[in-house]
Formats: sequence, structure tokens, C-alpha cells
Amino acid sequence: MKVKSLKVIIASYLQAQTEEFVQDGVDILLDQINESHREAQMQYDFQYSRVTVDALVDLQNGVPLTPLPLHGTSNLVTVKKVLQPWVTDQTGNDRPLKFVDRDWQREDLRERWYGIPTPFAPVQRDVPSYPTFYETYLVQMAQTLFLYPSATTIWPQNPVPVFIDVIRFFPDFKDQDDNVDFLLQYASDYLKWDTIVRLNPLVKEFVPRQEGNVAPPTDLRDAAWAKLLAWDAQLITTGTAGLTLD
Repeated sequence: MKVKSLKVIIASYLQAQTEEFVQDGVDILLDQINESHREAQMQYDFQYSRVTVDALVDLQNGVPLTPLPLHGTSNLVTVKKVLQPWVTDQTGNDRPLKFVDRDWQREDLRERWYGIPTPFAPVQRDVPSYPTFYETYLVQMAQTLFLYPSATTIWPQNPVPVFIDVIRFFPDFKDQDDNVDFLLQYASDYLKWDTIVRLNPLVKEFVPRQEGNVAPPTDLRDAAWAKLLAWDAQLITTGTAGLTLD
């Protein structure tokens, strides 16, 4: 499915031409398709949205969550959420980092430094409870990622190269035939019905009875969404049990 074809199908259902949805240079039809496209990605983490990105994490300032380049490339993508961070150790082995939020970091530091006055900088031999770290973490605070702990004695270089499994956002569609992502390819039925539902109040006048295509096809949209999620659930499976829609 191409975005131009999707626009024609939606316009035909609404008994209109695609040109009729352009107002003051704004393509309302394309805009609503993109609204549907974005909301689908906001509501669900699709398997085909999982990618690995690279990040150079500064020990003091961290690194912005988004955009980040796809692993091994310079192609930037918009990051929705972090799944699993990784770091390569000095032996060349890839090791997973634990991923936590700022609240967890705060509580961890509070426990480690409990009872130690702030002005002091004790050494381990003086205070047996002095914080020691056997694990390292990637911390997210709002739109920034940090390494914890950030001591230069732990990290041999600054910034630290980290690669991260993430959920990405795909960009909005442009009015070009070659602009295709997996949602347009495999979820065009959902995009069609959801866009029609969104356009319905914009193109139909209220009447006290429902006739023809006046009622928004919410049932068809919901069925298409359920079908899309069932398809996504079968992309990666384990074991030998077959998945059916029964």
C-alpha cells in the first residue's frame, strides 16, 4: 500500500476527491492519516519498531534520549523508549546494563550514603559501609540518559559508547509514493478505518438519523486494530505451540 493509494481509498469512502481535503495549503487527509499513524505507535510497542541505537554518554551531562543513530550508522531515529542498554567491556564482550529511573538512583544513593556526613569523603578502609559498586546502570531522567555511577575510575573513557535496544517512532508520511513503513504495509486496513473515523466529524453534518456512511465505522476500526495486534504477537514466538485466532 502506498500513501497516495490510501488517500484515494479513504476519499472514495467519504464520496470525495483527495483534492477536496486540501484547505489553505494544508492536506487535512494526510494530516489525519499521520495522526492515526502516530497514535498507533504511541499506544503499542510493535516488534518492527524495535531497533538498536548508539549513544555516547557523557559522564557529567549524559546524552539526549532522542534522536539517536541506528547502531553502526549515522541515520538518526526518534526514540520512544529504552528497552535494554549494553556496553562493551575491555575484553570485547558485550554486557547488559541495568536500566533504572532517577527515583531508583536517588534511593540507591540514599541507602549507600546513609549515616555518612556530607562534608566527608571517606575511603573504604575507614568506613566499612562506604559505597561500593558491583554493577553499573543507565539512568533515564526525562529526555536524558546518564551512567551511574559516573566515576572515571569505573569508566576508562569519556564519553562512554553505549548501544541500546529501543522502541523507535517512524516519521510522518509524506505525499510521496515511496514513503512506506511497516504500518502502511501491514496495517493499512487499520489506518484506513481510523482515519475515516477521525475525518467523519469534519466532513459530515449532524442529522437525527444515521444513513449510508454517516456513522463512523468504529467497529471496523476496532476489528482492524485487534487483527493488527494478533499479527504482531505472532512475529516472534518461542516453543512449538502454534498461534491461532481461535
